[in-house]
Amino acid sequence: MPGFSSLQRGADGLVIAHFTHDNHVGVLPQPMHQRAVEGMGIGHNAQAGLITRGLAEITRLACALGARRDTLAGLAGLGDLVLTCTGSLSRNRHVGIELARGRSLDDIVGGMKMVAEGIRTTGAALALGARSGVELPIATQMADVLAGRRDAKAALEELMLRPQRAETDGG
Repeated sequence: MPGFSSLQRGADGLVIAHFTHDNHVGVLPQPMHQRAVEGMGIGHNAQAGLITRGLAEITRLACALGARRDTLAGLAGLGDLVLTCTGSLSRNRHVGIELARGRSLDDIVGGMKMVAEGIRTTGAALALGARSGVELPIATQMADVLAGRRDAKAALEELMLRPQRAETDGG
């Protein structure tokens, strides 16, 4: 990226190393997926499984839109997803945890000073998935939770009751 290399050289070693790539389609905002799971108190294995399935879901959508799979395996995909799902300062994680505790979305957002972008990107991801013919079961459940049509526990149960299939299968 022109101009970025001097910033990268100046910042390396101070606080964080910066990486660049040329696949901007693969840098999609992460929809709000796994955040509610933590608030329900399920185990780390289940959280890791849902994060992994979330990455597969995001990857299917991004690749259908022209992204390269390797972009989603890097900082812009897996790195962002892991931080969003586990970081104590994550706004999306905060919203998910509070939804799982039974608070309404309006109440949660009303008490926040910053934006949890996953609230809007969940719907955007579903629209892109519909347009691209990509099934997004986690995003679908999260949209229902965000809209108040389903609670987090029921959404998780729905995901767990999906028919079993090969891990590398498209859905």
